[in-house]
Amino acid sequence: MEPIYQGYAKYAYKQRIWSEAPRVITYIPGYLGWDSNSRLLINELEKRNDWRPLEIPYDKTDTLKDIGENVNQQFHNIHKNYLTGNPEKPIYDIITFSFGAMALRAAQQDKEFWNNNTFGKLTMIAPPLGGSAWARRLAQNEYTRKIMLSMAENRRLWNPNIGKSWKGEDSCGIELQTLNKDEFNSKYPLDLSYFKKVLIINSELPMGGNPFLDGPNDGTILTEETKFDDPKVQYGTYNSAHSMLMWKTPVINHVTDFMEFNRFEKKDMDPRKIRQTPLEKQRIQYNPDDFNRFRGPTSGYNPGTTTPPSNVYRGY
Repeated sequence: MEPIYQGYAKYAYKQRIWSEAPRVITYIPGYLGWDSNSRLLINELEKRNDWRPLEIPYDKTDTLKDIGENVNQQFHNIHKNYLTGNPEKPIYDIITFSFGAMALRAAQQDKEFWNNNTFGKLTMIAPPLGGSAWARRLAQNEYTRKIMLSMAENRRLWNPNIGKSWKGEDSCGIELQTLNKDEFNSKYPLDLSYFKKVLIINSELPMGGNPFLDGPNDGTILTEETKFDDPKVQYGTYNSAHSMLMWKTPVINHVTDFMEFNRFEKKDMDPRKIRQTPLEKQRIQYNPDDFNRFRGPTSGYNPGTTTPPSNVYRGY
């Protein structure tokens, strides 16, 4: 979009109104893997929806119950600390990858929170909704069991606390290695009635995929484990390994098409009526504390000074 300039502030249009966003896309990552797995998808979502999706991370040494509480707290923080110019609660759209769907299930157990917030669209990419037969198989051998936990929890194999939360309870990885579909459904029931639309992306590798799994799979999750019995659910099945799904152009296009919403254009906004949030006022006055100083080679001036040059862009 073209920027709208308002006086001294010179904020780009979409950056000026981010603090008043009526709708936010959030992303809950998986159990294993790296942030780079979702980079292409996140970048494309930002282009199509004006604002960059906000990641909701979690501590993989926590129990799934504690992770669910943390996810809800981060939704609350988005409203209170990010959307400082929006007095109303936004609509939350959610994308999960792999085990992120289980974190979502755990979060839904706080019915009071979910009944008092509004959710729009849900996309689950390779969700182990039926548990994970591969994780349970890895748990049958002590070495492979610890390898899986060590990679996710960032602990050494010989760490006596591996697989334990800080409270001494079984971590979410242990739950993934032990609970089956019925046990997950009983302990963390999933309620899709909170969402207007739901998309599930899964994958089937050719030649059977992982030979240790019985049935079509993506090398990690059985295709059957990703399914959920609800007429609201749309499905998209692709040929990809589990960790590579979000790198696939067809998957990126499918998700971004599904998550896109009707963007309001420049002509629908009167820049004279755009309120300045406290953070914007602070930057315009340019009286930052040490933490908020402009830094780095792109700033064009000495980080130790408090007077910006004329070419400093005051967006964020």
